[in-house]
Amino acid sequence: MKKKILTLLFFLFVFNISAQDYTSKIHIDKINKVYTSKLNLSKDISEKVKGILTVYNLKLYQLETSSNDSRLFNKIFKEYTLAIFELLTDDQFREFKKLQIEIEPYKKYKL
Repeated sequence: MKKKILTLLFFLFVFNISAQDYTSKIHIDKINKVYTSKLNLSKDISEKVKGILTVYNLKLYQLETSSNDSRLFNKIFKEYTLAIFELLTDDQFREFKKLQIEIEPYKKYKL
């Protein structure tokens, strides 16, 4: 029970981080730590995921703040998702998609 409460509090904390912060190294490290622990990622895969987060968080943030081009945002988001998909097993990827909704709510397709 205590572990569930702590996990919930952590997700709420990460969820409340503003969009302005999601390109910071601290934010990327926190997100990567959650993915690494929840998906049981190896050190090698964890480092690759961190690299992908670093590159694509910056691209998505720049698009979100400088352009209303939802098609381009969606294209970059799809590239990000594919890069992660290529690293994970099917089960890990399914869990990744669930976690992403909770801890990275700013990453979703735009209409």
